[in-house]
Amino acid sequence: MKFIKLLFSLLWLAPCVGAQTYLYDGDLTTTGIQNGNGTWSVNGTPATNLRWFKDDVYSAWDNSGFAIAEFGNTSSTSGGTVTLDGEMK
Repeated sequence: MKFIKLLFSLLWLAPCVGAQTYLYDGDLTTTGIQNGNGTWSVNGTPATNLRWFKDDVYSAWDNSGFAIAEFGNTSSTSGGTVTLDGEMK
C-alpha cells in the first residue's frame, strides 16, 4: 500500500518538475523585455517568432506542454494584443 501511495505522489509531481518559465517580449527592437503586440507561434521561423526569453536566450515557444508563459513588464504601463498562431500546449 505504501508503494502505491508513493507511486501516485511521484506521478502527481512529475509534470511540475520540468516546467520552465518563458518571458514574452512584445518589442524585439528595444533592449529588454517589453510589452506590446505580437504573434505567439510554435514555428521558429521567421526570426520574429523568437519572442520567448529564457536563460538569456530568445527562442521559439516550447510547445512540450511543460512551459509556463509569462507576459508583461512591470516597468511598462502599455499593453498589447497577442495573436495565437497554431495550437499551444
